[in-house]
Amino acid sequence: MMGDSPTEVDCSAFAMLSCLVFSFHDDIAGGIVKDHFPKLYSYVMRMKDLAWPDWDECTTKGGNHSKQLGLF
Repeated sequence: MMGDSPTEVDCSAFAMLSCLVFSFHDDIAGGIVKDHFPKLYSYVMRMKDLAWPDWDECTTKGGNHSKQLGLF
């Protein structure tokens, strides 16, 4: 969280926080994080962009770029 590159802590934090920010059933939690905790929201978005550059494709079209990179 404080270094130049992501650590296991970053991955764990992203996993938990992404459930709030990217909730598909209720946008209230994501809105609260975005509005009241902008630095935390920015952190989640940076981690998403870094680890999942194909996020939109994976969540809507079943992309596999992250799998090809060995990220999962």
